[in-house]
This record gives sequence, structure tokens and C-alpha cells, in this order.
Amino acid sequence: MFHVKHFFSEEIKRMGEVLMGWGVDISEEKMRIFSIYKDFLIQWNKRVHLVSRGDEERIVSKHFIESLALLKIFDFTKPKRMMDLGPGAGFPSIPLKIIFPEILLLLVESNRKKYLYLKELIDTLELNNVSLACERIENMDDSRLLNSFDIITARTVAPIDKIISWTIPFLKLSNKNKNGGVLVIPYSLKKKSIFSDNSFRNTNMREEIVYVDSKKKLRFLLFYKKEI
Repeated sequence: MFHVKHFFSEEIKRMGEVLMGWGVDISEEKMRIFSIYKDFLIQWNKRVHLVSRGDEERIVSKHFIESLALLKIFDFTKPKRMMDLGPGAGFPSIPLKIIFPEILLLLVESNRKKYLYLKELIDTLELNNVSLACERIENMDDSRLLNSFDIITARTVAPIDKIISWTIPFLKLSNKNKNGGVLVIPYSLKKKSIFSDNSFRNTNMREEIVYVDSKKKLRFLLFYKKEI
């Protein structure tokens, strides 16, 4: 039996090179899954607004690679339980899940159409250990989820203090030796530092700047659950 080599678009190949530069090896099978993901997203974007039409040509260079930039902050080689709040098209959690299938993932998406898209996406990509919840996080009352997530990712769909109050019950408890779970929020470099607001200066929060390449950098807010 001979090996059939897959042919990938230049942007998928470029993503593979970027990841290699970060010390992350990506197999041909995972590149194939990313190719399917991109095509699937473009097809669904005709029916449901998932990304702007102008971003369809930048799904790999912007959305996939910027999602994977979290690999430069956290060690995903060790299994983690992760919640993605309002993932929309699946960012950042689905690209991370493709690279590290050991992640135990919960997607919380209150928009019904996006929820249905995510459900079909998970089936199409044949991803295991992914759960879906179609509800608002402030209404979630499943006690089994409390104090259980290593990482929660959320976009700035509400004021930062609101996002913290909604997610903190679900972050893992800390102990004397280490912080508990962490909330990660992408925060535009164009915005003034959140720490210019006195109400955030004494919180267990910090900013992290991640360089995607020599020209592009991203800023994330990291809120750690405090020690008990």
C-alpha cells in the first residue's frame, strides 16, 4: 500500500510553518481537518453571519492562527478542561482542539443558529469530547460544572467585570501552591490599558502580549481565580 499525499492550499501550508516556528508539529491529518473547517465555515457563512465577508479570505491567516496564539501562553500538551463562551464560528477553541484533541471542551453559545452550526461542525470534523450548551452563561446552574475549568475563553461581549462575575464560579479553585483556573479575554491593542481604570488595579489580572510574527501582536487579559 502506498501513501497518498494530500495537497493543501498555500495558506494552510503557511499555518503549518508558523506552528513549526512555535515548536508545534502539525500532521497532514490535522492540516486536512483545518482545510475542511475552512470550507465548512465559508459555506455556512452564506446562511449565518459567522465572520465578516471580508474575513473569508483571512480565515486561516487571521482566525485560525490568532486562535492558536494561545499556545504561546498555555501548555496544552497537558490535558485541560476548557470552556469557550460565545465561540461563534468556533474561535479560539476549535483550532486548539484540532491541535490538541485531549482538551475536554464545552462550547456555550446562546445564539440558536450558531449553536446549530457548531453542532454540525463538531460532527463534520469528527471531534470527540466536545459538549455544547445553547444558553446564556449567567443562566447556567449545572452544579457539576462549578470549579471545574482550567481555562475559560470569552470575548468582550459585555463589560469586563460582568464577564468575570459570570465565569468565576466555573473556574477551578486555587490552592496554596498555585492559582486556580484562568479567564482569557482578547483585548484590542487599540484600546487603552484596562489597568488605567483603578477598579482593576488590585485584581488578580494581568495583560499578556503575544507575538504572532515579527509584525503582528495580540493582547490578552488573563484573570486568575484567587487563592482560597
